[in-house]
Amino acid sequence: MIRSFFRWWSQALLSCLPGGLRRWLRRDRAQVFFAKTEAGLTVQTAKGRDGAALDTLSPRQLARLSRRVARGQLEPILHAADVAVLRRDVTLPAVAERRLQDVLGFEVASLTPFERNALFWSWAIKSRDRREKTLRVEVNIVPEAAVQDAITAARGAGIELDALADPTAPDVPLYRNGARRAKATRGFGAVLMKVGVVACLASATVLLVQTEIRLRGHAEQAEARLAALRTDALSRSDQSAPEEHTAAAQAAFTAQTTRPPVLEILAALTATLPDSASVDRVELTRDQLEISGHAEDAVSLVAIVDASPLFGTPEFLAPVRRDADAGKDRFAMKIGVNGESGPSEDATGE
Repeated sequence: MIRSFFRWWSQALLSCLPGGLRRWLRRDRAQVFFAKTEAGLTVQTAKGRDGAALDTLSPRQLARLSRRVARGQLEPILHAADVAVLRRDVTLPAVAERRLQDVLGFEVASLTPFERNALFWSWAIKSRDRREKTLRVEVNIVPEAAVQDAITAARGAGIELDALADPTAPDVPLYRNGARRAKATRGFGAVLMKVGVVACLASATVLLVQTEIRLRGHAEQAEARLAALRTDALSRSDQSAPEEHTAAAQAAFTAQTTRPPVLEILAALTATLPDSASVDRVELTRDQLEISGHAEDAVSLVAIVDASPLFGTPEFLAPVRRDADAGKDRFAMKIGVNGESGPSEDATGE
């Protein structure tokens, strides 16, 4: 992904340069040609020039040549006029174009009995079928064994031949394992790439700083609004507090004057219930009394409580059930307390 980014960035920077300078930067690296002849292997520094036999070069010339090849400054290409090229058309899904080099590597291995790294091969897209979503690719293959003697001779001079010229298309070489050796970056191109990287990092830093400043501003505005809301809420709470205290005091006074005292209610309840009944929970809320306990006949309690002048409208809160351990009915009921209804304190007893 990083390489793709640098490639895109370099292309964007190159587009800003004059046409002549752009063409100079984009031109291919220099090539050195090795021709396979009956006399052996000859070396040409350019097309059309007479080649010198490899074994006639001085050690200094060989060292300089191999050093430039190793650095990527020269691309060694082997010319063999008598080599036979195997050509095959391969139809692939259109999606394979994204990783066409890898996909074709597997196809090449299936087309020949040789290992993929023992082949010189190249490819070219001939057509695309957008309706069928396929593409037709021409693959050119030459086994390394066909030019093994020339490769061995060049290797003895310290030069590795990774490219083979196609006799019918010399300008489109076949590469070992289909992969072209990376060329050395020119000095100016390297400087241009470094400038691009620095400019990219500087732009990213500026954007990050601007974003941080904006976020801090938004945070300060949010804190100011929150402080204003808190101040407003506290002021309203202070204004409404006296009114709430007055209403609560008036409600307590009204409850005390309209409802019988708690002790009077509990005494009346004790006198009303039969001796066989027992109460284990009493809860008094406003004008209503909730009790639960045991009785010999819980259903008869309704008429007994309703006959009391202080109580009225008794209702069961849950179905009456027989408690086998106590030998009595288990009940829970609510009883109205006669008097004006109003808010009051709660009293709970067990």
